[in-house]
Amino acid sequence: MLVTEQYGRSLISPNLYRVSAAGDLYTFQSYAVISSVSPNTGSLHGGTTLTINGEDFCNNAQYPVVVNVGGQPCTVLNASLTTIQCQTPVAPVNIASQYHGK
Repeated sequence: MLVTEQYGRSLISPNLYRVSAAGDLYTFQSYAVISSVSPNTGSLHGGTTLTINGEDFCNNAQYPVVVNVGGQPCTVLNASLTTIQCQTPVAPVNIASQYHGK
């Protein structure tokens, strides 16, 4: 089972359920840890290669890596257990209409 929430996701193995000495059921969950992201700035036109370093990134056919930048998908170029590289998308354009009257 893969649990996905707003702030990340965790792969839960059904084989890891345990019973404590008190008889309580629990499970151990691993989660990704991000140690650095570079560069810390990029073009609004997209195309910047973003490198994310950390631990325990999960990337396989069943659970592919998903990265969002500014709420938009970042195209994953490479992914391993410790590094993800993706190409940033074009920043969304927010144009507000203004009408100043007559």
